[in-house]
This record gives sequence, C-alpha cells and structure tokens, in this order.
Amino acid sequence: PFETRQNKLHEAHSINDNHISLVFETPALCHAPMETPAASMQFKGSEALEVWAPTQAPDHAQRAIAERVALPLERVTVHTVPMGGAFGRKRYTDYLEELAEATKHLFEQNIRERITLIWTREDDMSREFYRPATLQHVEWNNASPQQLSLKLYEGFSEAKHSEPRNIETDLPLNLSIDGSKVALKHHFSVGIWRSVHHGYHAFALCSTVDEMCIQTQTAPTAFYLEHAKQASLVERITATVTDTPSISSRLRGVVTKALQLADEDNTAANDTARGFAAYSVFGSHIALLSEINLNNAQLTVTRVWAAVDCGLAINPDKIKAQIEGGILYGLSACLYGDMPREKDSQALNFDVLPVLRMVDTPDIQINVVASQEPPTGAGELGVPVIAPAVCNAIRRLTPYRFTRLPLLKEGRLNFDHAVKIGKS
Repeated sequence: PFETRQNKLHEAHSINDNHISLVFETPALCHAPMETPAASMQFKGSEALEVWAPTQAPDHAQRAIAERVALPLERVTVHTVPMGGAFGRKRYTDYLEELAEATKHLFEQNIRERITLIWTREDDMSREFYRPATLQHVEWNNASPQQLSLKLYEGFSEAKHSEPRNIETDLPLNLSIDGSKVALKHHFSVGIWRSVHHGYHAFALCSTVDEMCIQTQTAPTAFYLEHAKQASLVERITATVTDTPSISSRLRGVVTKALQLADEDNTAANDTARGFAAYSVFGSHIALLSEINLNNAQLTVTRVWAAVDCGLAINPDKIKAQIEGGILYGLSACLYGDMPREKDSQALNFDVLPVLRMVDTPDIQINVVASQEPPTGAGELGVPVIAPAVCNAIRRLTPYRFTRLPLLKEGRLNFDHAVKIGKS
C-alpha cells in the first residue's frame, strides 16, 4: 500500500555536498474547474439519442453513452459544447452515463422532453478522477554528477502490485536519469489532470537540481545554461543542414529571456528571494523565475517571470493567457491542493479545498519566444514549474527544503512538509 511505502521512505532524506537523497510527496488532487459537469440529452427510443455536452473526448463519450443505453453507435449524436476540457476532467464520461441512464428511464415513463443534468460542486469534488498521489525518491551523488536516480510511486485505488518499469522524464538538462515507476494501492480513482505527470516530475527533479546547485555553490540559471539538454547526433546534423535551432539553443533561449525579464524589474525588498525552474512539456519549453516574500512563516508570491518556446505562435496573446492560467493553476495546487482521505464523509467545496484568489495572484510577465518551428502547444506548459520555483525561492531564505505539497496550513508555511538542511 501507498502508506506503507511512505513510511519506509520517511528516513530516506540525506543531504550534503557529496550526496543528495530526497523523497517528494504530492497528494491526490481534484480538477476543481469553474464549471461543474453538466449536459443535456433527449432520448428518442430505439431511434436515437441526442446529446449536448462539454466533453474533451466526443468519440469516447459517444461510445460510452451508446453502450450504457444499448443503442448502436451511429444512433447517438454528440454535439460538443465549447466549454473547455476542465483541466482533463471532461475526458471522463461518468456524468454523461448517469444522464443517459436517467434519460432512458424517464423516456420509459413517457417523459420525452430534453433532460439536463448539472452536478453540484460537492458532487464533482467527491466523485472525481483525481491526479494520483505520488512518492518520488530522487538521489544524486557527486561521484557521478551527471546522473540522477528517480523512483516514482503512484497511488490509486485500481492499483495492483507490479514490478518497476522504466520511465523517461522531460527535464531539459544533459543529465542521465535512471527512472522507474511502480503503482501502489491508494484511496482514490485517478485520471488525467492538467500537465499529466509533468507536474510532479518537475517538482521533484527541478527541486533536486536546485539543491545540487546549492551544495556545489553554482547559480541555478548558470547550471541550466551550461547543461542544456543536447539533441541526438542525427537531430543535431539535421538542425545544422536545415538551419533550424537545436533543442539546447531553444532551452538556452528561454532561460536567457526569463533572466532578462526579471532583471528589467530588479527591485527587491527584505525577506524576498527568487527561485528558478525550467522544464520541457510535450515538445515545448519554459523557464520561470518566481519572487516570494516570507515574513514570520507567511508566504506571499509577489512576481513571476516566464519565457516560453512552443514553436510558431499562431496567437501569442492566447498563449500568454494559457501560460498565466497554467501558472495560477499550478500555484493553487502548490499552496493549497490536497484531498482529505475522509472525502466520502464530508461535503467538499472551496471552503474545505481552497483555491487561489485574485488577491493572492502575483504579477506575471510572459514572453513568447519568436519561432518558426512547428507549433507544439502551450495548454499544459505553465503548470509544472511554478511549484519548484516557489520552493527553490523559499530555500534561498531558509534552511528548509520543502519536499511535500501543499505548502500552506492555516495560511502559514507548514514546516512539517520540509526537510531542515544544515548547510545553506
């Protein structure tokens, strides 16, 4: 079980200038979109079922609905309502299948009108497909400074004991990462959450790289610039022949631009620090600096600067909006996100599971790097790097490395979620 592994890893923390061993923990997370699941249907007996639904996967929805009401696939028509994917929540068909069954039953009772279902916030939060809780054990040894070991444990209710399998990560550095993944039994059904696995991978890996830099007295931005991930030989030759930028030059570009953005506004108050993180997500790249103020364990994220390279920017303003939204979504999870194990015995709403409010929103500046490369997307890109950047900034002001999210408890930093390090 997940908790058993959690207890076994509890003593794995060890940090000095020759060896780093850290265990990072992220909780199960609900999507909590602004709009709860909703849809309308009109059943016409064996002839047809017409559906109006905000779904992220209309083909998948059509198949699930047809199977639920025992109709041929071609007799189910899905009209997709443009209300977004709800950060991955609307990939799933539970609310649609519920409505389809109800609509069919009502039809059999001679109620032939179009039927609309709207879940309450409590319905949605307590009946979710959550981002899985994770444990990540990351190790680094100065004897092999270009290597990292990552052991990932994902927890969810459907998990059965399995052997580790190899995984790859998207840390944009020229490091060799020996990654493995194991599924462990936990309390929650799981699904796709915005940025998928990148959110927790970036938290563990970018935090570890930052600690490596502290222990070796290296500036993190300099480390990323020096060790930007190299493409394969074939890719480098292709880039040279076609006169296109390599992955390493694109990564250096976003790091350099993020630094320029931050230096243009280089005022800093007391109890203020900046943290840095960079990552690659589905072929797009982001570098981000966060500025925080810390006063008597009260954390304020004041400013954020980010540069992104997602290929050819078809609509730069919309890309900026996507990145800003992703940063705030990731920051909300970083500060507050957690699912109570006892979720079935309490009504879950934003009073129990708070989200970021406008008053807590930092000033955000985004630069979209000009590129002629094929577009690679920006919808997930803003989420993963904000949590490690904030934790890295906290580390600059304190001897605490936060390894567990969320950061806050009753409005203050929860130091039970951090490891105290002697050298800082």
